[in-house]
Amino acid sequence: MAEYIVSAAKKMNSITEELLKLAKIRHIDTYEATIINMTEIVENAVNRINNATFSKGCQIKLPQKWPKLTGNAIWVEEVWYNLVSNACKYGGSIIELDWINEGAYLKFWVRDSGKGLSKEEQSQLFSKFSRIHDFDTKVKGHGLGLSIVQRIVEKQGGKIWVESKLEQGCTFFFTMPIANITHSPS
Repeated sequence: MAEYIVSAAKKMNSITEELLKLAKIRHIDTYEATIINMTEIVENAVNRINNATFSKGCQIKLPQKWPKLTGNAIWVEEVWYNLVSNACKYGGSIIELDWINEGAYLKFWVRDSGKGLSKEEQSQLFSKFSRIHDFDTKVKGHGLGLSIVQRIVEKQGGKIWVESKLEQGCTFFFTMPIANITHSPS
């Protein structure tokens, strides 16, 4: 009984922390953007993932070079952490991160080698409390991560989406404006 109470308390604490992240981001109207060293940000996110139990057997492939851009470094690290950790949890053993310059935006992606998602599952991904893989009890979560990531990306003037076919893995894309020194989200 005591184990159950401790487990339930930890779960409630975790949900509360995720909801607080979501609420903080929602109520920020402006923020000071700084230069982001994407090499450092991605390295920090990958190190956090490598220290987690779910990362066992997950091979992360990185590009040779990352760009620098402006934005909120803490938020961008959270985007990478969430997308890559989800890929390790759900997406198979090989995870590829990369980027391309698309003029006014940089487009980043996380591609996995997992089972992929149906169109219906894709349409639910960014909704709060949406857990597509509820059947997998080994994977912990509350269905808030991707809704937080979406809010972070959009607050910084970018977009996020997924492309997937069943049995062919998923690719999560997000964009960030190249020049974004002081940003006032709409």
